[in-house]
Amino acid sequence: MPGLLKKLFNFQRTQRCPNCDTPIDAEAINLQEGVALCPDCGQLTRLAELNLCARAETEILAQQPSGVQIDSTPQTLRIWVTQRSLGGFVVAGLFAAFWNGIVGIFVLHAIAGICFNLFGPLPDWFPAAGAKHGVPMINDEPMTWGPTMFLCLFLIPFVVIGLGMAFVALFNLIGSSVIQLEESGSWVATGIWRLRWWKRFDPRHVSGIFFQRSKSEDSRGNTIEIVADDTVEFGTYLSKQRAEWLYVVLKNLLLQRPIQHPIPEIMPLVWLQRRA
Repeated sequence: MPGLLKKLFNFQRTQRCPNCDTPIDAEAINLQEGVALCPDCGQLTRLAELNLCARAETEILAQQPSGVQIDSTPQTLRIWVTQRSLGGFVVAGLFAAFWNGIVGIFVLHAIAGICFNLFGPLPDWFPAAGAKHGVPMINDEPMTWGPTMFLCLFLIPFVVIGLGMAFVALFNLIGSSVIQLEESGSWVATGIWRLRWWKRFDPRHVSGIFFQRSKSEDSRGNTIEIVADDTVEFGTYLSKQRAEWLYVVLKNLLLQRPIQHPIPEIMPLVWLQRRA
């Protein structure tokens, strides 16, 4: 049975109790009931809520990863975490350059057709492929409004894909996640500059924080889930080290767990201490 458990639950990495961070052996797991019994604190935990990590929380907190900035006061805590991935930037950037280079030729041809129908023959310097005496051609005929509008509509999905891949490349270079905790309302924002997806939650109603690991061995794809008045999920594009560190910080702050390793950059939040 222990061998089967190891195969089913990937025990190459240590399962830990989400309450006290104690390692849980395969023998402490009840598959039929779908729970695990912590040998230290005695708490029963659903299998989906076990922490799958070889490192203890105190060790994770003690090794703050690069690409993290902290702005802390007794009332507000803001944590900025970069999403930078040079590998993702290179792959997405090369694809975006190749795709947009091809689509750009057809876009210029569509612009040439619009300008020709509005203003007449194009100047010699206009980069319209196949133009004859300033007249853009399609199927060896001048581009009238009909073919021009058809080409414009046809290109819309291709342009959208190109812009999307350019955004993905930029996101992998300068994207970030920002987490702000304050008594009046907390939020998580992911994106670039002001182009961000905002998710808000009430920190006074947080009942659980979970770390869902990627099924693959890739360092990304992990998800942090905050259960409050609304369930907030984020962190998919964070590196494994940054996601683990942020998860442990949020859990110790918002749930007031007994496992606490002080971080010099983070000041105690007065309103959280009052709640505890």
